[in-house]
Amino acid sequence: MNMEQEKQKYRRCVTIQPESVLLELMTIGVFKPETNRALTDQGGECSDCADEQKWCFHDAESWFVEQAGRRLGNPEMKSAVWLWAHERMEQNYLCCDEKPGHVRITLDIPLNDLVLGDYHVLRSIACNEAVFHHDLRAIDYEKEPEKAAEEMKRHEEYHSNDFDEDVLEMRKAESWNELFDQRLWEDGRFERYAGGENCSWILGLTPSITLEQIVNMEFLDSAGDAVTREPGERLTMYGRHQGMTILHFDHEGLTRHTKGTFALSPHGHMLPKIRRDAREGIITKKFSGERLIRNNPKETIDPDLQPICPQCGVEGNFVAQFEGQLVQTAKGIQVKFIHSKGDYDYPKDHPEIEDFLDIECNHCGGSFFLDEIYMDVNSEGGM
Repeated sequence: MNMEQEKQKYRRCVTIQPESVLLELMTIGVFKPETNRALTDQGGECSDCADEQKWCFHDAESWFVEQAGRRLGNPEMKSAVWLWAHERMEQNYLCCDEKPGHVRITLDIPLNDLVLGDYHVLRSIACNEAVFHHDLRAIDYEKEPEKAAEEMKRHEEYHSNDFDEDVLEMRKAESWNELFDQRLWEDGRFERYAGGENCSWILGLTPSITLEQIVNMEFLDSAGDAVTREPGERLTMYGRHQGMTILHFDHEGLTRHTKGTFALSPHGHMLPKIRRDAREGIITKKFSGERLIRNNPKETIDPDLQPICPQCGVEGNFVAQFEGQLVQTAKGIQVKFIHSKGDYDYPKDHPEIEDFLDIECNHCGGSFFLDEIYMDVNSEGGM
């Protein structure tokens, strides 16, 4: 089997999950949800969702999962991992909600373990309505108003209140199978439910995801935007699955996955920290970029000594603002920083660093006090 044939057995998908899911993957190697975590929050403030007597988003999502379970030969399935699963990854990224503090995980899911459905059709199901037939949805009503009106008339007559209630319920239930119809999912196909975007939003459900399926990940910043890596930047993830598991990423995605004895040998000293962090719900990660050179070209910043932003995982990329005083000297204009001691002020070459100094991650914009990130703050400017 060639590489192209092998790729056809999988669908590359993306999911937004809390970091606890990533921690579970790095600890036990698999995540199988106990409850549904749909990818959108459309039902978060819906009063009907809280009313057990009314059908709404949560009911539609549960129905989708049950139908997916039957199609996967697992009729007892009550929860699933929700994914964006259009064949074009750019569309999947556009569909992702902004969820600060979460992680965007890209995975290759076997098609045999995946059920696909149209997001906009699911929204109609959440409204407990009969779904438009794909022939009606495929008509651009602005370009072909007469044809669209004719198809709409057929739809309304088929689901007319003139029929018995049981008949209407049966026809509505039949129309919900449009959720799984793929005829309008290709790029360039008009989709009425998608607002004529010519690109459907495709959901995927799978019973579980594994560490082996990961091909990329990005952490979301305080605004909910994915912190993507630039060329030369790398992310390393450490977990205690199979003794030790290490995932290496560059700006394009996963480059290497080491585990077991091979991973443990050169990194055994890190295992106590990984276990301690895991108990506290913390993911051990290291973000590194191009080496930064200071004024002395022989002196480089040691990346292993730099703190990591707890919000985005970027290593050593904090900035702070100081107020300096311009001073004319025999060597030219210099910037001096005023240090106060008793009743006197002293100009020095470096600013005074205090534990309550405001600092900011230059990568994700996260704001912190200095002593929240750096240890052993020295008031004379050292660390």
